[in-house]
Amino acid sequence: MSFDYYHRFELAYARFFVRKRVGKCFKVLRRFRTYDEASDYLRFMTDLYPGIYFDIKDVSFSCLDKE
Repeated sequence: MSFDYYHRFELAYARFFVRKRVGKCFKVLRRFRTYDEASDYLRFMTDLYPGIYFDIKDVSFSCLDKE
């Protein structure tokens, strides 16, 4: 199998999401393994589309794990 094939599955469990606000909801644009990669992409998107709200969400633990 190719590297690209396994890379897609690796990003399925990535920790950081870059999201765009759409109305009252958020849409996930890309997933990243490190915060630095996510912040670089966030900076790029903010410069490209000023006035649109983007953020980074850390999903290292599930809200279902909370007591």
